[in-house]
Amino acid sequence: MSNNINVNLAEVESASARIKNSILISDALSSRDERSTINANTNSKNTYFDAARAMEILEKALETEADRIKELGNKFQEFDTLMNTFNTNL
Repeated sequence: MSNNINVNLAEVESASARIKNSILISDALSSRDERSTINANTNSKNTYFDAARAMEILEKALETEADRIKELGNKFQEFDTLMNTFNTNL
């Protein structure tokens, strides 16, 4: 049985970067539809802006999680180093 966790910090940082760099793209609101009713246009604009706000929230949450993944990887590596030092001194 191994006494080390052996964290692959490069993979942890890579996964964190992939999450952080994932791009959420929203299309610009288009006013090409001239046949819709005023209520439909208003409702679609409101829905579009609600979705845009939700995407901003999701993007911030993804950034936070990516940072947490990286931090957790660092803590595991630190723990692994401490365990290795402890086992060496036995």
